[in-house]
Amino acid sequence: MRSCLQDDDRNKFLDNASAFVALLDGKAVLKPGSEKKFTSDRFVKYDVGQFAAYLTLAAESKGISSCIVGWVNEDTLAHYFPTEGLPCAMAVALGFSNETSVPPKKRNRFEDIVLTEK
Repeated sequence: MRSCLQDDDRNKFLDNASAFVALLDGKAVLKPGSEKKFTSDRFVKYDVGQFAAYLTLAAESKGISSCIVGWVNEDTLAHYFPTEGLPCAMAVALGFSNETSVPPKKRNRFEDIVLTEK
């Protein structure tokens, strides 16, 4: 699956990942009557995102590093795995980090990205 995530020299940091999980985007099975109010894809993106979040949290609790990856080469993925025509919403790489500390990140100030009424 590594080749699906490193297309065009992207994501070199995944070279040492031990495992990958592809999260496919499908249609929800709604309760009878719900389809009058919601489309079948209404909740899938939320469910996929929540699953990715909980997967990374569970991995971290076991000492396994993870990275959610949004760049996926759909054609390469479909060649190696039976996706049944479903698009891949994202992937999660799992492994053991060589780094002992988290590198600092440049973050925008809260006040610069959140608008509040005055």
